[in-house]
Amino acid sequence: MFTKTAGLLAKMLVLVSTLYYLAACQSTQMRLADGPVQDQYLVTGANPYRWDTPVQAGKWQTTEMSDGGLWSAGFPLWKVELTGHYQKRQFITNSGVLAECRGKSVELSYRSIGLDPTFGHLPLLECRFAGPKPFSFALRADYLNRLSADFQFDDVQLKLESVHELEGSPLISPVPLGFSIKRDRQVLWSVETVNRGRLLVWQPLTEQWQDAFAAISFALLLTDFEALGG
Repeated sequence: MFTKTAGLLAKMLVLVSTLYYLAACQSTQMRLADGPVQDQYLVTGANPYRWDTPVQAGKWQTTEMSDGGLWSAGFPLWKVELTGHYQKRQFITNSGVLAECRGKSVELSYRSIGLDPTFGHLPLLECRFAGPKPFSFALRADYLNRLSADFQFDDVQLKLESVHELEGSPLISPVPLGFSIKRDRQVLWSVETVNRGRLLVWQPLTEQWQDAFAAISFALLLTDFEALGG
């Protein structure tokens, strides 16, 4: 059950997380993969709290956006509380990709200790992409709160993983600083979601692959992972 030691540890973790956010500045960057970057694009307009500004990076931008809002509710259950969050968002890119994403999370909490009652079985974020090559993914959190999803695009097996390491620092962020798309452990593409945001291309990719990965990046940039508990 819950112990005083566990409660103290949880409070310390919350304190460290708070100090991390207080110390964050415009120079904060996620730790990048090894090797040279082929291309990178700065993001403008990405803000999970505002939907009146199109998101743009390089040649890609959102042309239509729809926000279903963030819904939260809490229910007391004896000495614990069950909290749920739901978020729905949709957009279209200028390359013709329609994205629809739903964020969901539940948490059982006792004082300062939180527990996922689904143990990662409930996807934190599910996205479906309609376009020349439709695909989808479902992000799930592991016991370290890292997010990942296996998905197929163009008949190729790929993996989407969150990045929590900070460039030039031993600190680990409690929420994602960005994400990488990998094929056989090789990083193909990254999106940095902290501060302004960046898209980074690590390997030569066809135009269709870049269009799809840009749409994934916009979906991740526009998701409020902190509110969802990721």
